[in-house]
Amino acid sequence: MRKHQVSHRSSRGARKLKRPLRLPLNRARKNTAPAHPLTAFPEASDAADSRLSQLARQLSRQPFDLNHFREELLNKLKRVPYSQPRDPVRHKYTFFDRLKAKGALSVFLRTSTLHTIRKWLLLREIISTDRDLEHKNLSVERYSLRFHQVLTSELSRHEKAIICAISKYKAELRWLEEYLSAIDQEKMRQLRILCLSRWPESRKALLKKHQKEDVAVEVGIFELLKELFAKVLPDRFLRRLTQLVCAPPDVNEISNEQDEALRLALTRCQ
Repeated sequence: MRKHQVSHRSSRGARKLKRPLRLPLNRARKNTAPAHPLTAFPEASDAADSRLSQLARQLSRQPFDLNHFREELLNKLKRVPYSQPRDPVRHKYTFFDRLKAKGALSVFLRTSTLHTIRKWLLLREIISTDRDLEHKNLSVERYSLRFHQVLTSELSRHEKAIICAISKYKAELRWLEEYLSAIDQEKMRQLRILCLSRWPESRKALLKKHQKEDVAVEVGIFELLKELFAKVLPDRFLRRLTQLVCAPPDVNEISNEQDEALRLALTRCQ
């Protein structure tokens, strides 16, 4: 009788081990998506420096209010309706309702997800700013290139005038060595700014296969959401959620045209 009971327990234990291990959504999947284009870009060495890398450093160091960003996304999720594929006119659920019903809301709003989304949106800001500077002939310091040219010329003229005065009046150079060194450093800095603006780095390193930053960012965010919510939420919902994330705070709807444009962009990436 005892042997029978032991074997019975053993068989029950074996059956339990064969059952699939079910983990909560926020633990079941690790982010194995490809590295973000900005991961190493802002830390480029001086030899590989460019206007883009300087912009990346400037903008990535700006303060980021995570709570405000989360609240802004929540407002959009709760306000914007998710149109149903079979009945697009009927708005039964919001994006918030759908995410909550699928148990995906906490994963979407967790800190690591929001930081990755913010990094993609930052990429869009960097490239957009770079285009704007190029179009307006401005430097990374937001001054006209003509200003930097004139300033460089004036620094050179000032430096020559001081050296001539030292020679004419037999003054000791050590009195003004520190001052002349500061002038020379500033002159070289201005020349570097001009060089970075005249020979900026190609945006292809950040855009990869895409022509526009908006498309590159939408594809990146979609791939992140797909990695997190594969087999939990359909691609159509994830495409529209992506566009909701990228949209301004006052967005009211996601159009079919926007959804189709992203679908085609994703198809081209395959």
